[in-house]
Amino acid sequence: MERRDFIKLSSAGMGTLMLPISGVAISADQLLDKPMDVTYKKKLADIALNAAKAKRGHLC
Repeated sequence: MERRDFIKLSSAGMGTLMLPISGVAISADQLLDKPMDVTYKKKLADIALNAAKAKRGHLC
């Protein structure tokens, strides 16, 4: 097997591992029906920002 074919197959395999095995699909309309609480949004934003900073991410 050539290197290029191996990379294609392994990346396809890793991509399928990222797909959720079980879960409920939610439409955009359902998400827009009930607005999210502002304090909950800020908490999620803080978690995401702290995770990015832990990985040495920065804003440009």
